[in-house]
This record gives sequence, C-alpha cells and structure tokens, in this order.
Amino acid sequence: MKILKSRLLKGLVLMSSLSFLFSLKPFTTVKTMVLEGENIKIYKGEEMVMRRVNQKEAFQIEGMDDVKSEDRDLFIDFNSQIQHSENYRVIYSNFELNKYQKIGWGFSGKFYFSDNYISLLPLSTSLFAPGNITGSFSIDFWLYVYKNYDNQYIIKYIGNNLSDEKDKNVYGFSIFIRNNQLHYRFDNFFWNEKNESFSIEIKEDEGIALNNWEHHGLTFNIKNGRIATYKNGIEQEIKWATREGKPLSAILIPKINENLSSPVLIGKGGFFSIDNLNIEKIFKPKFNLRKYKREEYQLITDTYHFSDNFAFLKRISFDVDVPQFSFAKFAYRISDSYFLPDNSDIRWVYMQNNAENFPEDYNLGKYIQFKVTVYPYEEEKEDFNLRSIRLDYIVDNSPDVPAVTRVIPLDKKIEITWVPSPEDDISGYEIYYGNRMGDYVCSDAQEGKSPIFVPVQETGRLTPITFTVTGLVNEKPYFISLRTVDKRGHRSIFSKEFYARPSSIYSEKKYSVGR
Repeated sequence: MKILKSRLLKGLVLMSSLSFLFSLKPFTTVKTMVLEGENIKIYKGEEMVMRRVNQKEAFQIEGMDDVKSEDRDLFIDFNSQIQHSENYRVIYSNFELNKYQKIGWGFSGKFYFSDNYISLLPLSTSLFAPGNITGSFSIDFWLYVYKNYDNQYIIKYIGNNLSDEKDKNVYGFSIFIRNNQLHYRFDNFFWNEKNESFSIEIKEDEGIALNNWEHHGLTFNIKNGRIATYKNGIEQEIKWATREGKPLSAILIPKINENLSSPVLIGKGGFFSIDNLNIEKIFKPKFNLRKYKREEYQLITDTYHFSDNFAFLKRISFDVDVPQFSFAKFAYRISDSYFLPDNSDIRWVYMQNNAENFPEDYNLGKYIQFKVTVYPYEEEKEDFNLRSIRLDYIVDNSPDVPAVTRVIPLDKKIEITWVPSPEDDISGYEIYYGNRMGDYVCSDAQEGKSPIFVPVQETGRLTPITFTVTGLVNEKPYFISLRTVDKRGHRSIFSKEFYARPSSIYSEKKYSVGR
C-alpha cells in the first residue's frame, strides 16, 4: 500500500511539473453536426420537396402532383391566406386555416362565415380572362361539407354585360351545391359560328356525403366538345358542348364574354372546407387520386466532410414525422477519405433512428453520407416530414505539441531535446528544418530531407528524448520546429521555432584548426 501511494505521489509531482509544457487537454472531444433546411444537400431524391411546415423547413414526398407549370392556371393549397397568384390579382382572401380536416400536408381552407371567401380578378394570362377562348380545361378539388343546404358556391364567376343595357343575360360559370349534389353551370359560356351563346349545366350523379373528404372534378375536351364530371375518380354525368348536344356534331367554342368584369369568388356562402383547388389548361382523361406514385421513396444526401481528424460515431438521429402506417428506414456510410455520392464500393449501414450502436468496421471516418428510405401507406392522413439530421461524434484530437527543452549547435550537427507527448497512441515526431524562418524545405541532413521522422520507442513515458541531426553545413543557419504524429496520422501544430548554426568551433574540443 505504501509503494502504491508513493507511485501515485510521484506521478502527481511529475504531472504538476509538466503542466507548463502540456495543456492536459482531453484526447477526444464530442462534437455535433446538424443538417437542416437548405443545409441538407440532396444527391438523389427528385420526388422529395422542401416545404414549410409549422414554421420550419421539411422534406416531404411530392406525391401525385405532376402538373407542368405552363398547364396550370390556378392552384390553391390553402396553407396560408392568398397573397399572390400568377394569373389572378388577389382582391380579398379570408378563410380559416383548418388543420383538423385536410388533404396532404399543412391546412385546408374552411369557409363558414359570410365574410369567408376569396376574390380573384383574372389577368390577361388567365384561362378565364374576358374575351379569352379557353380551349380544353380541367377543374378539380377536394371538398368536406359540414351542412347540406343549397347555393353553397365552390366557385362563382358570374356577371352581366354592362356595356349593353338590353343584354339581360348572365355570363360565366359556377360550381355549387343544390339538392345535395354538386352542379357545374356554364352560363352563355359556349358560342357557335353565328356568335350565339349557349348555357350548359352538368352535375354529379351521386349525392354528397357529409363530414367526409370527397374529390370532385370536371373536364372539357375542345377536340370533341365532351364535358364530364367525376366524383372520387369515378365518371358521373356526360354532356356535349356541340350544336346538337351529341357527339360528332359541330363543337361549340368556350369563350369568356369580353365585357365580363366580375371577380372569381371561391367559397362564397359555403359551410365546407376545400383543399387543393386546381384549374388546368388541358383536358385530363381521368383524375388519379392515388396519393403516391410508388411504394418506395429515397432521399440520399451529398457526401459531407464532418471532421478533419478521425472521428467515432456516437449517435445518429433524424428529426422526422413518420405516419402511423408508413415506415422509414435510415442508413449511413462512412469513410476516412472523400467518396463520390454515387460510389458503389462503400457499403451502407442500415439502422433504427437515434442509433448509438454501430458496427466496429463502420464507425470511424471523416466523411459521411445519409440515406432515408420511406415506404408510405396510401391512405395515410398525415405526411412524412424530414426536418433535420443530427450526427454526434467523438473526435480523436490532434496530439499535443512537443515541448522542446533544448537545441544545441554542434560541429555539422544540431542536438534537439524534447519532452514527449503523454498520450499512448503516439507513433513518433517530425523534425522540420530549413535555412529560412518558417521555411522547412531542406535536404542537408544525413537523416534525410525535412521533415525527419523519429519513431517512438515507448509510448506514455515522459522521459525526455534527444535526437541529433547530422550532416549539416557549418556556419549555415537552421530554423527548426517539431510536430507530434499519432498512430492515425494526426499531427499536432508546429512547436515554437528554434534557431541554431552548427560550427567547427562546437566540436568536442571546442575549437578547430584550419577550418
């Protein structure tokens, strides 16, 4: 017991005496890298889109929305009050953001007070701009009706010809509820070659189911004059915008009266919620109501350089919302050197979220890549959200700087003494030398060009090391600095620079004759 105490006391004295040489910093440090929002650089994941969810950016599955921008006239997702529309001027927007009944991410728009509606004025680029011949078009939306009463308007674009007092007609179109059915009415909307206008009303066959989301749609094909309604993807009533109201008859032209100045009203007089109102400048032969295109989606990040030194994985966590019936599989791969994101040689490690246990051969490196594979459930009401990726890792710190205690010039030699690093994973020391301050490019020494590597004989001991650099040129200046190297190749910063000039007068006899 006395011997043990004596050794401990000696060790404490030695550490105390060397505290001015070494900072006694920890050999490792725990660090964190967090990727979120635009910092998540996507290598592969074309069908993952970034959206703002609850004031935070998140990646979501894009789903079935594959409409080309040039084909879209209007799309309202009701995730916020409307401030801008490419083809319409927003006059008024007031509805409740409904987070309880919705289709897809975010909110639906709830309309139940008299001042709950949207008012849009068609611009010249709009499909329904006054005087415009529309051509083919499709309208679809999701509707959740709370009460069954007439004249609830999903869309109302109706007005008079104010330039002609004798013209008592109304013009435009409207979508509304009557007798528990959804009706589409086109007032003096279709025209023949004699510039005579005609009205068409078409409805759905099935009644509206209260307190349920239902999809409604209408398509018009300018090539044959066919108009059809759809409910939940199933075709309902068909009519023909032709001279005889039959197929293979002269087609009537859909045209907006050039003197129509009324705004497009959405949700007026309604007691319902609407989601994903979509108007397109094309004929759609059917409405695909599948929420997802595929059974599996992947998001693969770029390769990230997360540490200059080797680092051990401590924890990997993904801040995600995975709906109840969906599934997400997480993966990473790691290397000590950079690899391209499409590299096929480095293996993926699949894991559960918040993993803290990693295979021994795949838990150390400097570069990392992440992958998330999502298996969505078609009828899921909630959305998959990926907000951030967090990596906690343990950095193998660079070793301590060698504490050089003495530099002695000799005859064609310089003797250097330093106190070794107290760490137990040191492989050796590098001696840098040169003939100018801070410039260590030199090959004068017999031991080799700068830097000279001095291997460690015994790690963990603090016995001073002395090394002599030989073969140098007398009377020539040498500037010297040392670095510690550990077994993983990490190098310390340079030690303080020392200066020495070897000379013949520094021989063992302390003089020289003839030189």
